[in-house]
Amino acid sequence: MIRTIENKIVFTSPVKPKPGDLMLCFAHGIFSHSDKKHYGRKWFLDYHDDTKVVRLNALCSETEKVNLIIELPKLK
Repeated sequence: MIRTIENKIVFTSPVKPKPGDLMLCFAHGIFSHSDKKHYGRKWFLDYHDDTKVVRLNALCSETEKVNLIIELPKLK
């Protein structure tokens, strides 16, 4: 897959990341019933350093291994 996240173009594969890999994770965030919006719903980059939280993120269904990142120049 090819995605743009945090001013970067990220190329991923659907392989589950292993310790030492860079991974792309999806946060579902929190749904507010009062204003019918999602807060914190986004894709984010993370490094699999084998901590408990990262292991849980790596098990999630929408986590992909990052193969290549291309930094985009910041626009004014």
